[in-house]
Amino acid sequence: MVKLSFIFFSFLLSLNGCNEKKSFNNSANVNQDSYLEYKKEFDSTLVSHFPNKIEYVESFKILNTNQEKNDVSLFLIEYKVPKDSIKLLEKKFSKDLKYKYDSREKCLLIVNRFETKRTKDSLEIVTVEDISKVNDPCYKNLLPVPNFIDFSIQRNTDFWKDENFVIYVLDAKSGNHFEKFNLEPNPQMPDDWKNGYSKGIAIDKQKGTVIYWSVIW
Repeated sequence: MVKLSFIFFSFLLSLNGCNEKKSFNNSANVNQDSYLEYKKEFDSTLVSHFPNKIEYVESFKILNTNQEKNDVSLFLIEYKVPKDSIKLLEKKFSKDLKYKYDSREKCLLIVNRFETKRTKDSLEIVTVEDISKVNDPCYKNLLPVPNFIDFSIQRNTDFWKDENFVIYVLDAKSGNHFEKFNLEPNPQMPDDWKNGYSKGIAIDKQKGTVIYWSVIW
């Protein structure tokens, strides 16, 4: 068994204001400007599926720009989305999706899959006990999806065990495509996906939760 340990460096959370920004809205009219500023951090092709504005009272947005840990992403999480609105979203994005996954599936190609709540914003050493897991044959022909660790932290839950989302991958490509985020190869990803981007939307119809996402690694 081949074993590999590697260290991901990032600033401690107290020093990490420029790497991660989070905001919870208690009014649909609050923080619209910051949401638009977050979107401007990315190429328009990466955020074209995001809504033009925050429409729901309960929402949570996260911007990550921690290039040292291949953690560059934008998330908008909306809660208590009406069933009719979710049906419209499903209809809209079903036309353009590359692939659709269930969050309970046993094999998914997850970006930064070994990151945990404890290691995300610290100098913690992340150890991969068996490097062969990174190139597991079950990942062949799969498209990358986020690890949704921010959602798990914010909701104090485990996205992959406690939630029931349908994940719509709208676009995904390997390689470095954005000059602003020219990242080193990600050791947590298989050979064909050492760098890349992915974007999409995740929907939990039962809870009325919608997550818009774009990730670069």
